Amino acid sequence: MGYKQQILDLFDRIRSLDSREINKEARCFNLLVEGDKFLDIGCGLGLGLAYANQMGCELYTTEFDTGALEFVRKHFQVDTFQ
Repeated sequence: MGYKQQILDLFDRIRSLDSREINKEARCFNLLVEGDKFLDIGCGLGLGLAYANQMGCELYTTEFDTGALEFVRKHFQVDTFQ
C-alpha cells in the first residue's frame, strides 16, 4: 500500500469521527467550531485539513509542493496558495 492510500484511509477514518473524538485524538483542534476559518501552513497531504473539514471549518492552505496541493484540492474544498 502506498503512502497516498494510507492518507486516504486516514481521511476515511476521520470522516467517521465526531467533534468529541477529534478533540480527544487531535487536541490542537479543540478550539475550533463549525464555520471557523482554518489555515494550514505547509499542509503536506492534508491530515490537518481532514480534521478541520470534519469539524465544519472553512479551509485555507499554503504548500510549497505542487503535487501536495493538487492532492488536497482533489480531496477537499479548499482555497490554496503557493
